[in-house]
Amino acid sequence: MLLVLVQNNEFSLLVGKAYRKLRNLYAYLFGPIMREDRWAKRTLFEIQGSFTNLNHPHRAFLLEKINNFQPFDTILEVGCSYGPNLFLLAKRFSKTRIFGVDINPIAIKEGKKWMAQETINNVELIYKPPYHFNNFPDKSFDIVFTDALLMYVPPVKIENMIKDIIRIARKGILFLEFHSFSETAHGHAVPDGYIRDYGKILGKFLHSSCEIQIQKIPKEAFPSLRWLDYGYLIAAKLR
Repeated sequence: MLLVLVQNNEFSLLVGKAYRKLRNLYAYLFGPIMREDRWAKRTLFEIQGSFTNLNHPHRAFLLEKINNFQPFDTILEVGCSYGPNLFLLAKRFSKTRIFGVDINPIAIKEGKKWMAQETINNVELIYKPPYHFNNFPDKSFDIVFTDALLMYVPPVKIENMIKDIIRIARKGILFLEFHSFSETAHGHAVPDGYIRDYGKILGKFLHSSCEIQIQKIPKEAFPSLRWLDYGYLIAAKLR
């Protein structure tokens, strides 16, 4: 009987379709969470491999948007890896104190070593477990930004994390993330991250006088397929 079913082309197509749906559902539900866990445990070999991303074109786009918030004395990146964004910021804003936190201790260790080798003295890298910002006082940093980080934060934690980012920022925040204005896309998970309406989320916690700007990332800055669809820069000037 089983052999007959397997040989039945229509049955095989139905099984294949069901398998693909289950696989996609698993990726949607657990993909971003698994990516976060994998990042926290990334090996030295993987961290060293990511050094080649220093000159990725989206970094220049991000730096220009941060530059619009001048003057500033302090900058924090949440989810900084080994610090490629911070390296470029330190080169451009040599008198600014620049900080980065990450959940991968190896990334922080290698980043500190790299900054010392390059004689970068205005960057401080800090290891932090996920979502631990309690020891940062209110308005600790002029600018706080993320670069493809919030897309991996689970739905039950995203609002608290954004509230914390707002709390520790004094002048402005910037998110380079998956964003959509569509009601059907909001909160939706794709295998490589959650898509959210950050304008709506920020609107819950920011005063109505705060200016929120949401801009599509140019194709030349982030040409990969998913970023072409959902890549946005979300910036807010705080009051």
